[in-house]
Amino acid sequence: MPISISLTPLLPPSYTLRSQTLLASLWSDYGHIHRLTLTTPTNATPTPYILKQIQDPPTSSSNSPPSESHLRKLISYRVERYFYTTLSRLLPTDITKVATRHDVAEEHVDDALLLEDLTTEFPLRVHTLPLDKTRAVIRWLAGFHATFWGHAGVPLIAPPGEVAEPDTVEGVWAQGGYWYLDTRAEEYATLEESKEEYAWLLPYTIPVAQKLKSEPLGRTLLHGDVKGANMLFSKPSAASREVKCALYDFQYVGSGLGVVDLVSFMGKTIDEKDITGREKEEALLRFYFDELERLLKEMGVEMGAYTFKVLYQQWEWALVDWMRFISGWGSWGNAEWVAKRSKEVCAKWRRGGGLWCFLCALVDICRRGVSL
Repeated sequence: MPISISLTPLLPPSYTLRSQTLLASLWSDYGHIHRLTLTTPTNATPTPYILKQIQDPPTSSSNSPPSESHLRKLISYRVERYFYTTLSRLLPTDITKVATRHDVAEEHVDDALLLEDLTTEFPLRVHTLPLDKTRAVIRWLAGFHATFWGHAGVPLIAPPGEVAEPDTVEGVWAQGGYWYLDTRAEEYATLEESKEEYAWLLPYTIPVAQKLKSEPLGRTLLHGDVKGANMLFSKPSAASREVKCALYDFQYVGSGLGVVDLVSFMGKTIDEKDITGREKEEALLRFYFDELERLLKEMGVEMGAYTFKVLYQQWEWALVDWMRFISGWGSWGNAEWVAKRSKEVCAKWRRGGGLWCFLCALVDICRRGVSL
């Protein structure tokens, strides 16, 4: 496609487009990602940038009401734009590196996002992570969560079906991530169709989802989609052997408990041998907690009653919730480990009895429509 009729109109008039390369299409044809080489008034050296071009995919009928999936994607790009415009500058770049946003043409602020090309500083992409890179990502997450601890003043967006003006809404999701129960009715119905196979899981799905949604202790902003495809890593140098990482794709940033990002990351991306065994699992959680505690202290923020014991309890909720999602959506990553650990957690809850098990049993009875 000639440059003059393709991407130049998306850029400020003072930018000169030297070259462009199509890198990828966005999920379900919602646009494209390009690498551009530009010169600008402040930088005469041709420099690489990443352009995210967003457009509605072709639909079978313009008269049909938008699906929840379509609204989720539409709003998610607005969330990402809000993050890069308003929140990203708050992050400590030495720990929690994200791309710097650059201007686009004024008339394209809603459908184009121009970003620093992170591969200049972080050239390595690894999909199954060794332990040193796993720890680098956990350190990054601790920095992200510490920065937005409590997230006071950040506007929150309701689930997609409840948003009155999806084309103009501003903020981050009221519940970060893309797999929370309120927006996954179809996947939950699939899970319920296999109720015999998942009899051990179903009584806990709704109570756990409610806990993750409402628990105030340890609430922060989540990245929302922590996986290998959204990470880049530095090369070791003579000056430093320390591995550093950068993350991108901030469409599902929103309120939540930090362990939700951890479960998504460990369940999808890290080498299973590094979490197989409770000691290894707990060591990674301890590393996260220690980094979080250190960073919050440096920022002058109190952790309050958020202890490692609280984190571990929330971790178990998040494990079972992730199991609920992948059981209805489809398994990938470290699915066997997630299933094994989720079964252990649910068995522990059943053995423990008490009010928690009573409430789960009551929810299960109501879910199945059994008369009391």
